[in-house]
Amino acid sequence: INEMEYTVTNVADNFNITLSRNYTGTTGVSSAYKFQYIAIGESDDRSILLNSVDGVNWNNHTLAETSLLVTDIIYENEKYLLSTLSTNNPMLTSHDGVVWLGQGESTLFDQQGFDDDYFDSSPESYPADSVNRIIYGSDGFYYGVGSIITRSVNGIEWYQQFDFGTKTFNLIYDIIEVNAKAFKGFIAVGSGNQILSGINTAAPDVTTCSVIITSLDGKVWNLQNPFLSRNGLRTIVSNSDIIVIAGENGKLWYSINGY
Repeated sequence: INEMEYTVTNVADNFNITLSRNYTGTTGVSSAYKFQYIAIGESDDRSILLNSVDGVNWNNHTLAETSLLVTDIIYENEKYLLSTLSTNNPMLTSHDGVVWLGQGESTLFDQQGFDDDYFDSSPESYPADSVNRIIYGSDGFYYGVGSIITRSVNGIEWYQQFDFGTKTFNLIYDIIEVNAKAFKGFIAVGSGNQILSGINTAAPDVTTCSVIITSLDGKVWNLQNPFLSRNGLRTIVSNSDIIVIAGENGKLWYSINGY
């Protein structure tokens, strides 16, 4: 993995609205799925959602009467998924982008016109974690990342696939599926603390470092060691030739094989 420099300018702190697929912003995200635009974000005291069919006229909806700190939204398999930083309500689902089901909630049979397969759906169930990013893989599974990596076949029932196995701070900010010539699988990136020495002492030597986790099948995940940098990693993109990771303090890294 090689390092480059980059500069980011004119980044708004408010809603980020785009037609791009699977765009993630700092305080709001949007998408143009199911013949409508959707933007999510926060007001002073609640989480809100805006939707529009033409991008000009917008309807305002309250997602929650408290701030959930929404982070991402996707639309796959006739279903919207929305992630938040709230450990009490980390994942919400919707079939129309307006009515949302949160943790422990389910749609009863015939109660609404979008029941899953016309049967009672299982309650929304996600481990108590903050979620920064959601993706849908070509393997037919949804993936979520925060302090752990989770996977779901239906976007409702989620199961942990990876944890760091340590009490030190670790957080995953982004995940993608890579289909490059030299690497095919999943890569997640983030930031964490690593103990350099004195692991069993009262005052260990701890440093902040990058986090890169890879998987070839979405089931088995491997944390890359040694760490790449003492800068955290925030986002990752790829095409068929190259993988690029953007980190803190104006750092870029690129790789052709993910290692």
